Amino acid sequence: MKVKMEHIFDVPVDKFDELWNNQEVIDNVVAKLPNVKKRELIEQENKGNVIYRKVLYEGEAEIPDIVKKSVKPDMLKWYEITTYYPDKKEYEFEMVPVFFKDKIHFKGKIKLLPEGNKTKRIIEGELKVSFNPLANKIIEKFMKDYLEKNMAVESKVLSEEMSKKLKSMA
Repeated sequence: MKVKMEHIFDVPVDKFDELWNNQEVIDNVVAKLPNVKKRELIEQENKGNVIYRKVLYEGEAEIPDIVKKSVKPDMLKWYEITTYYPDKKEYEFEMVPVFFKDKIHFKGKIKLLPEGNKTKRIIEGELKVSFNPLANKIIEKFMKDYLEKNMAVESKVLSEEMSKKLKSMA
């Protein structure tokens, strides 16, 4: 299932990277997200024109009835693996669940584009679920809707935190 999301931030694109990777901004955003309990940087390698990062997230969410017997709250953990190309302002990402890593796949690209004195973030990816042929589309639709809703909240909180941090740096 194709996923595409666009968000606008009141921060110039040249400052977006710096703020998106600022630990204080990250901590403040994670603390305000309703479905993320924890974020932990596992690995990072900076090769100048490419930055590789692996982050572990622990989520908390209402588990739909259709999967409650199979999915327990402790199973809501995933790795976000990104390769960032600062010169192009593009990320390649893959979300890899700790549990069900052979059943759920979400990967794609994130592009950061200047939009006047703001930044447009475009997230495009492919979400694939392979549990049961009869339930896959239902689960994909639920996950897509859930992801879009969460990313809308994340973008609002991130925009607020970036603007606040940018003002404090001025």
